[in-house]
Amino acid sequence: MIDISIIVPIYNLENKLSKCIESLLSQTFKNIEIILVNDGSKDNSLKICRYYQNIDKRIIVIDISNSGVEKARLKGLEKSCGEYVMYVDGDDWLSNSACELLYNNLKETNADIVIGNYSRVIGKKGLIKKNNREVTNCIIETPSLFEEFYISFFGVNKIPVTMWGKLYRRELIINNLPPIFGLKHGEDLCFNMHLFPFVNKISIISDEIYYYRYGGMTNKMNTSIFIDACKAYEIKMRYLDRYNYFDRAGIYTAIELKNFLNTYIINYFIYTNYNKKRIVKEIKEAMEQTSFKAALKLINYSAKFLCVLNDISIMSLLKNVFDNEKIAL
Repeated sequence: MIDISIIVPIYNLENKLSKCIESLLSQTFKNIEIILVNDGSKDNSLKICRYYQNIDKRIIVIDISNSGVEKARLKGLEKSCGEYVMYVDGDDWLSNSACELLYNNLKETNADIVIGNYSRVIGKKGLIKKNNREVTNCIIETPSLFEEFYISFFGVNKIPVTMWGKLYRRELIINNLPPIFGLKHGEDLCFNMHLFPFVNKISIISDEIYYYRYGGMTNKMNTSIFIDACKAYEIKMRYLDRYNYFDRAGIYTAIELKNFLNTYIINYFIYTNYNKKRIVKEIKEAMEQTSFKAALKLINYSAKFLCVLNDISIMSLLKNVFDNEKIAL
């Protein structure tokens, strides 16, 4: 029987994929299967997958039409045979001992999920920056696991909410399968937010096992990301209601979305050369999202344009733009 299934969703990663796959093949823990799911890549990603498949029989390649990362991961899960499941993004990589450390800890603690430490990989030169949060080995069990830590999915960072850097019991996922949320951004969080109420014990280890290429909204402009943030807000609200958690976390979820818009606006200035009129138009459209208005109402903000931008740094960035535009504040 296979101990660990490693599922890797892949889309147009020809320049980074080999490093990921080679890190999986170099694992000190050998009883693994590596499931590479090519999600309709238009570059040479599938060719690279086939090359490594011919080198190592532990590699399984699945080729599907472009369906998004959620469905690609689900395809990998359906094909998996391991007792435990690990998700790795195709542009990231593992330390050589990652699987061994996670597996041994899970066997020792009988946890449902083991969470490892990570480093960020920044920029084209691959600068490695260690996690600046202190991580200590610990075990968290119910009922405090749910009562105190479920809030992590609603804007209060207590434990990591990503799918990467974790080892899951496969039966935990299969028996409580998260739905397809239809998100391009934030799907990791929603996946774990769905699973978390069914988890009895997690174990956290301080060993650095994952290298994550730091990207997304922090270093480029993606106009769809705020739309997904609003969708995720609505999904979170449904889970808060389902588990009677709104009084604990509702306000933090609303503030998180407000802060997300702040970052979204800053990125317009840093990563686009749009003219002032277009920036104003697109920010106003973002603020017309129903879920965003609901978040403003929850945190007692009015819905007037820019009322949410009360951070001095943001106001200073925007002052010249909005002073020259005819906008009713």
